[in-house]
Amino acid sequence: MTATVLNLNAVDPGGRSGFAHCIIPASFPLPAHEMIIEAFNNAKGHTETFDGPPLLQAQHIYWKLKELTDFWPKPDVRDIVACEDFIAPSTHRTANVLVPHKVASMLEYQVWIETMGAWDIEWRYQQPQERMIITDDNLRDWGLWKPGKKHKDEMAALKHLIVLARKLEKNNA
Repeated sequence: MTATVLNLNAVDPGGRSGFAHCIIPASFPLPAHEMIIEAFNNAKGHTETFDGPPLLQAQHIYWKLKELTDFWPKPDVRDIVACEDFIAPSTHRTANVLVPHKVASMLEYQVWIETMGAWDIEWRYQQPQERMIITDDNLRDWGLWKPGKKHKDEMAALKHLIVLARKLEKNNA
């Protein structure tokens, strides 16, 4: 059965991890960003920031995913998580440079171990620069912006979510 609903999630992992979620129709009756605006206006969208050590962040994001989704797969729902990926510069010699990778890998493992592999999530990794095509001004114009430094990471995740939706729209999901 072809999915009729897209359960989209995005994670911007790091020292503080941003998370964004929305549920939209797979048919894209409107442009991707308009579908996301509509989802947020109809309480089918959510953003949040998580602090703490990488394992704790991964667990919080996992539990948020579980809370906001139907957890077990349904044939008409396609679950996708876009996670920011990056290449660690060879000039960095601190453990902190690996925090985003730790959060992402711990999250993926947490989902797999808790569901015994039954939750068939598509994991998509996006480079940080991919979200740059969505500006803060775009988010303000669309009514999705949350001001303040404490929302910086969740706004980054929201940008990744919009990029993911546009990619799916372009490739006809």
